[in-house]
Amino acid sequence: FEVLDYETAAQAPAELGGPYDVAVFNFAILNDDATPILRAVARQLDVGGRVIVQTVHPVAVGGTYADGWRQESFADLGDAFDPMPWYFRTVGSWVRTFRSAGLTVTDLREPTHGDAGTPLSLLWTTEPQGED
Repeated sequence: FEVLDYETAAQAPAELGGPYDVAVFNFAILNDDATPILRAVARQLDVGGRVIVQTVHPVAVGGTYADGWRQESFADLGDAFDPMPWYFRTVGSWVRTFRSAGLTVTDLREPTHGDAGTPLSLLWTTEPQGED
């Protein structure tokens, strides 16, 4: 496998290798401009390939429903983690980001907390625009 930061990968998609059937971002898109890395990864997909993004569900976060920087404290996990910034996106903002990256949403799932039934995350499946 390769280790690249998002900026390097966005500037030189071939460094990512490929082609790939699927690329997965699991709570890994934390910056305010996700378009360059999503576009770069989409370029490295095989025909029929998909990009899957799992992110926190807006309902699970609470607070103002608007794009912007947030601070994750990891308070529920104890003292083992330092707080970190991450960029919150509304559902509409995610759709626009995918579109800007040349991706079309083909599926959206919302896993929920077992007993409470509240949504925990969004699981987006996308494919490059123009594919069937």
